[in-house]
Amino acid sequence: MNNSELTLSDCGAIVLIGGYNRRMGVAKATLRIEHQTFLDRIVQTLRRLALPVWLVTGVNSSAIDYPACVTVVRDEYADRGPIEGLRCGLKVAQNTVEWLFVTSCDAPLLHPAFVRLILERRAAHLDAVVPHSGTHYYPLNAAFRTTALGPIEQQIAAGNFSLHALLQGVRCCQVTLETIEQVDVQLDSLRNVNSPQDYQRLLEDLADRQRK
Repeated sequence: MNNSELTLSDCGAIVLIGGYNRRMGVAKATLRIEHQTFLDRIVQTLRRLALPVWLVTGVNSSAIDYPACVTVVRDEYADRGPIEGLRCGLKVAQNTVEWLFVTSCDAPLLHPAFVRLILERRAAHLDAVVPHSGTHYYPLNAAFRTTALGPIEQQIAAGNFSLHALLQGVRCCQVTLETIEQVDVQLDSLRNVNSPQDYQRLLEDLADRQRK
């Protein structure tokens, strides 16, 4: 979009919280940085951009406290991975917004400027905007247009649940890490916490930053 069209009024956000948390052992959404849960931090970041937020939970997800300002959606089918959460989120939100920023509950250092950067790359000829390292996509730090719903459903029907495969079949804008570093110097928005070791490193890194 050009600089005169930077409104995000046609945008929303999806937060996926349906994983099994096997490596972590507890629901990652409930982990805390200081006195705030990962989920609350992420939703707060998205709401700073005035984005409506949909939380997509798994079929068998444990009940947790959800922020009052969100809409909660449940996966329709189990064991499909994050592509099912993306499908359900797009399906429910498609009558409200055209584009959705998609993230997961294990990315607690999400920056508003990063979210805006991704969403501002949206365009009428695209179905997705996704960070790319040169070798690796970040599909859970990306934006998807509701036009991607058809390709997603076709791919699922074929038994393919890979988000990376999806990005090969939709019209996609790749955003380089160098571009992202202009608004998120340490690439915090792309940092995921998947294990107790990851969580400990995160807390130690944040403590180190406070001391500097």
